Amino acid sequence: MLKYKGYIGKVEEIHEGDEYIYGIVPNIKDVISFKGKNIKELTKDFKLAIDDYLALCDEREEEPDKPFSGRFMTRLGSDLHEEVFLASMNDSGAKSMNDWVVSACLEKLKHDQIVKR
Repeated sequence: MLKYKGYIGKVEEIHEGDEYIYGIVPNIKDVISFKGKNIKELTKDFKLAIDDYLALCDEREEEPDKPFSGRFMTRLGSDLHEEVFLASMNDSGAKSMNDWVVSACLEKLKHDQIVKR
């Protein structure tokens, strides 16, 4: 996974016999792709693609898509939704169901040793 200026690059395709590795920026609405013959070239083209995208947005006086807004929607199913709601109501540390879900996500990330906080 590549990271640059808050954007994430993901290797999308490697075709046998093709001399290029292809990648995309998956977490925005606009399409940003990049390629390289090796990881060094792929990384360089990824950064160039991000810089070009930001320059184009600036030229057009448009806001670039933000990689992560801090909001996400998820479907739990009605039974799990109810269980999460009830658990959040019984948790004295949680102010809302949203706070409870954030706390649960952080605990899972800490457990998996992924969290940066």
